[in-house]
Amino acid sequence: MRTLQRKLGKTPAQAAHLVEQLRQHFDDAWVTGYEPLVPRLANDAKDRHVLACAVHVGARAIVKFNVRHFPADALEPWLVEARHPDDFLANMYHQHPEILVHVLHEQAGAIRWDLGSLLAAQRRGMPQFAQLVAADLSLEL
Repeated sequence: MRTLQRKLGKTPAQAAHLVEQLRQHFDDAWVTGYEPLVPRLANDAKDRHVLACAVHVGARAIVKFNVRHFPADALEPWLVEARHPDDFLANMYHQHPEILVHVLHEQAGAIRWDLGSLLAAQRRGMPQFAQLVAADLSLEL
């Protein structure tokens, strides 16, 4: 909890509320018991908890904008790869376009945006993915 407070600049009450909301909406993604792995990892110290969680649950990929904290030589012993969200989502789109388009429509609807506006916003961090979907759906970004 203190790490969350420090990293996000939250008060104890705000951090507790955020944790409550995360557990309510993503309880199946909450990872505990990873802590003993942290000292054994060789990636960037600030993100060792991320790799430890992935190893602990048997994940094969970490999807994160900052992949620099996960060099291949630090991941290889654990059979984990680091993927940028743009590459990950573009690959997922090639495999299951109908599912990704459905999820994008749900996301856009949840924030009362049209799909083009959502993709335009996503283009900032995931240009390949946004352009790929927009082109397939004949949307202007």
